[in-house]
Amino acid sequence: MHGVVRDRLEDILRSKDGVTGLAAVDDHLSSCVACAREVQEFRAQSPLLGVLRVEAEPSAGFYARVLQEIEARAQDSIWAAFIYSPFAKRLAYASLATALLLGTYMVSTESEDGHLRFSGNSVRAEQDAQLDTPVRGGESARRDTVLVNFASYEPQAD
Repeated sequence: MHGVVRDRLEDILRSKDGVTGLAAVDDHLSSCVACAREVQEFRAQSPLLGVLRVEAEPSAGFYARVLQEIEARAQDSIWAAFIYSPFAKRLAYASLATALLLGTYMVSTESEDGHLRFSGNSVRAEQDAQLDTPVRGGESARRDTVLVNFASYEPQAD
């Protein structure tokens, strides 16, 4: 079957007299014997398929029973306590608000170098700030500086 007929097959089968009203399709069906034969076979099978169609409506209360069954199964679920409970919703909102506040605090207290700022006026913090000098040089010089700092470290009395 060619594309012209295949694309408009439903329209062709819906037409009662075999004429679709589309010039390209009608011209193709009049000139192509194979497509015309296939369309005739489809038309012959169409009444047979109509016999299989069942016009049945569900019994009264069908949809109500389905909804009751869905609700019954949902109540048995462990997640039902979280989904349907007002307390669980409040707990979720409170958790989200707490996470938002903590995240905002962490971002606002972070300095440019990625360390958290120390807000206290401790002597120890001032000493650490004076000792916190960047190590420069090549890789071996930086390694030596770090090893010297480790070897010469003396804990300070608080």
